[in-house]
Amino acid sequence: MGASYERRTPSKFEDMLSASKKRAVAKSGIAMFASMWTDSDAKQGEVFYQVYDRATKGMSDDNKARAKHALTLAEEDVKNYGGLSDVNPSWVMVITWADQIPRSSYNPSNDMPNTFQLVLISDASRWSTFVIFSYEKTGWDTALTTRDSMIGHYTTQYNAEHSDVLGVSGKPMSFRLASLKGNTGEDGRYLYRVASGKIDFINYEAKCQDWYYSQNPWYMWYQRVTTLPCPCDRRLAYYDRRWQRDRHQAHTESRMTCYYQRNMRLTRATQYCCYDEWGSLMVSEDGTAGHMFSYHPKFFKRMHKKYDVEPRDWCCSYSDNCFLYLDARPIDDCWFYNPPFIGWFFGDPHIRTLDGLEYTFNGLGEYVLIATADKNFTLQGRTERALDKDGKEMQATVFSAFAAKDADSDRFHVQMNADRNGKNQCCLT
Repeated sequence: MGASYERRTPSKFEDMLSASKKRAVAKSGIAMFASMWTDSDAKQGEVFYQVYDRATKGMSDDNKARAKHALTLAEEDVKNYGGLSDVNPSWVMVITWADQIPRSSYNPSNDMPNTFQLVLISDASRWSTFVIFSYEKTGWDTALTTRDSMIGHYTTQYNAEHSDVLGVSGKPMSFRLASLKGNTGEDGRYLYRVASGKIDFINYEAKCQDWYYSQNPWYMWYQRVTTLPCPCDRRLAYYDRRWQRDRHQAHTESRMTCYYQRNMRLTRATQYCCYDEWGSLMVSEDGTAGHMFSYHPKFFKRMHKKYDVEPRDWCCSYSDNCFLYLDARPIDDCWFYNPPFIGWFFGDPHIRTLDGLEYTFNGLGEYVLIATADKNFTLQGRTERALDKDGKEMQATVFSAFAAKDADSDRFHVQMNADRNGKNQCCLT
């Protein structure tokens, strides 16, 4: 256990790397981390890792709880040991080497195996990366090892230091770190900041995730169930006056035709329904189809751009997180769509009631023709005296105007013009 150290002169981690490894790191831009880089017996001990991500969509409740717990612990470690108060970890990787023994022809004893851990912590919103080297057991006999131990990290990217952070690479004490007090004040535990965060480009993945986790799940659900379902094809959307075509179509490809609700319902939201060149409703999840907008583009243009359009660009155009965006702004598949009913009126007021009764009506004035019990729809009609071929009034009436309104539409009004030449007047108010 007390063997003398007679190998090459101790040096920094980056100086112990071969030129080929340095070139590989520089070319790939991938950082290299080593918590204890030496030869161990691959047949002994265990190596395992776990990744915890703030993006927990699709996880079980147990895994979500584990991810949240790991991210919270990482945040506390950085704040307590790194002295930083504004860190917000979005990704953590924990790698554990358990009960490792040196590779040696002397068949060393397993009484003093090494157990150590490397923790990578990333705050994607600030491009900050931290590394924790943690050593639980380090008891190898240095006389039995075949390679110097290298500890540290090396990268050429993201303003990170080329650092032999512990300063022990190639030294006997690199095999005794569990008993040495680290910079955290705890034995065998070291925390270092790897990347400074001064990057000249935007991390859209982080912006997408920050936006997604700022959404209120209950309100997203409420908006979804209170918006009108999409018409199942372009023809239905055209004839259903509850929908209005988007003439600008800044959100989709030009070959599509898109519609949004003509008016708001119970919230500011609307489904955005897009149809391909054949008139079929687009439901693909690659960001090209329509989906729910939390803010109606007709009435809330600024809010719509800030909370619907820009997040979609972050998630779907500039990163591979479209699944997060569509979870918050889901696509409607028209499953619950019900087209409006069409009614007919003709000639001298011939009436057919909804229960099938037919009769002729010659009343003069304005009448309610249909009124639903919940008061969500009303149809009114106006009658006038019919004229004979000489323009004289007759003892009969004809419908001269209709007006209709439901809870989610404009008021629709159609009437004969004063000349009664067959050219009717129609308007929405």
